[in-house]
Amino acid sequence: VLRAPFDGTVMSLATDVGEVVTPAAPLVVLADVSRWRMKTTDLSETDVVLVRSGQKATVTLDAFAGQSFGGAVTEIGALAETNRGNTTYAVTIALDPTTTGLRWGMTAFADISVAP
Repeated sequence: VLRAPFDGTVMSLATDVGEVVTPAAPLVVLADVSRWRMKTTDLSETDVVLVRSGQKATVTLDAFAGQSFGGAVTEIGALAETNRGNTTYAVTIALDPTTTGLRWGMTAFADISVAP
């Protein structure tokens, strides 16, 4: 019997029926699709200093041309990453609870509303 730490949807299985597994081996990828979040990983060091938790964001997706979804910043990465030679930071945006129709792994773009 497997018990998950939260209600969710099984997105993928990492093992086959009858396969022997070790105690710490991951068996499934579980997602809570009732609360969609996106993570942008290309925010520059000059932009990240303008971002605050709670700031509103507008998210667009290639799959939903002409539509936008509301959200708010929930996390701001404290540690820089190198992305194609540029210093960047990760920012997590929680989408509004009414957002529906999304799929795991869709390409999304975020516009974060920052004060001048």
